[in-house]
Amino acid sequence: MPRAPHRGFTPNDECFFIFLDANEQYLASGSEDNVGVVWDRNYGIPLCRLPHAEVVNCVGLSQTNPEVAVSVSDDQSIKVWRSTRLCRELGIDLKEKTHGTLLANIRSRR
Repeated sequence: MPRAPHRGFTPNDECFFIFLDANEQYLASGSEDNVGVVWDRNYGIPLCRLPHAEVVNCVGLSQTNPEVAVSVSDDQSIKVWRSTRLCRELGIDLKEKTHGTLLANIRSRR
């Protein structure tokens, strides 16, 4: 990840929002920069980015499987993410999935 994990767009005199979740191994954050990030909790380094088209309102980590995360965005999508290793184990073709980890992208219906 060459660039900073999150960038704020709110003026400095206002609050910059970051949404967090954690399990035993990872910390997940989402922000107004349209990206969710999964962090290594022990080393404090970003491990992967979960891109959206608009603000990421929530990133949730599975409490039963540390290789699964869900992100929710103002782009009206819910994305379920799985690790590359888990995708391979489940027989999911990584060539057909965004970033090799996107399992499902469910758009809300208007």
